[in-house]
Amino acid sequence: MAAKTILLILALFVVSNYGAPTAMDPGSFVSAHAIQPKHMTMEEHIQSVIDFWTEEKFRQAKSPWDLYPEKFNGSKMAHRQLDDARLNADGLPFVVNPVAALADPNMRAPAGVFGRPTTGKVFWHLGNNYYGMCSASVVASNNKDLLVTAGHCAFDSNQGGFLVNHQWVFVPGYQHGQRPYGSFPVRSMTSFTGWTNSNDFNYDVAFVLMAQVNGRHVQDAVGGQGIGFNFGRGELIFAFGYPLNLEGGEVMQYCRAHAGRHPEDGAYRGQRLPCDMTGGSSGGPWLQLYDTNSGVGYVTSVNSFVISGVANAMHGPNFGDDTRSLYDSMKN
Repeated sequence: MAAKTILLILALFVVSNYGAPTAMDPGSFVSAHAIQPKHMTMEEHIQSVIDFWTEEKFRQAKSPWDLYPEKFNGSKMAHRQLDDARLNADGLPFVVNPVAALADPNMRAPAGVFGRPTTGKVFWHLGNNYYGMCSASVVASNNKDLLVTAGHCAFDSNQGGFLVNHQWVFVPGYQHGQRPYGSFPVRSMTSFTGWTNSNDFNYDVAFVLMAQVNGRHVQDAVGGQGIGFNFGRGELIFAFGYPLNLEGGEVMQYCRAHAGRHPEDGAYRGQRLPCDMTGGSSGGPWLQLYDTNSGVGYVTSVNSFVISGVANAMHGPNFGDDTRSLYDSMKN
């Protein structure tokens, strides 16, 4: 079977465990929280993360393929043999509806081709002038601060930890180094132990809470996409992201296609999407029931991995009951 490759780019942290019947349950959660330096107020710390990033650093950020080619280019997709009823059978569909930005109550603001600024780029600092990047999307939540992205965009399995204290920042609607809606630093991250412990791509999902900036929530700034769980398979998908193979990752790109099953690995419960996006698009949303006039729909997966030697084939995990539980743990 061909080797699989993680798509996206690639301190101290406080970890908590949630939702776990047992410590080995891959559907349990683990979280990490940003640590405020003792010599700074919270507002000063947030501003320091924003000020850390420059246009030059944004453009230096690379995907894991570029940062660690010897580790990523031949990496294999890790998974366990799935005998878990939660993954072998879909549950009942459930949705959370999209939310408009305060400045765009009718959701008619320019979206840039089809994509809205709910999608953006995330960046983090790996030290020694190395920077990582991914894609992510704001999803509607009661706390108004929630992103969804790929697990490997929040947890660096090669270094063994969350990236929550690595100057991790979200830039909604990023384009050519500009921040048209500002920047939002992270305050906490949550992912599945199935990802953090074993890199099981069925669990390559993370939810990230962003800090308010000058009292402003990211959802108020750009709105929030809906999110759907246990949606139908084989449906029309609009996938968004910032792949480095297209315009250097400086402009949001999208793919429009019907998803299908992954043909080579019966243990993988996600879907395959005909799509030419590669590294840098990881964590970008897959949207179903997508309205091209308003630019909103329901996130039902994220860009996760491609297979070496297989062109135009993006893969994304299924958002089922486990992902709904993960979302519920972060939404308030």
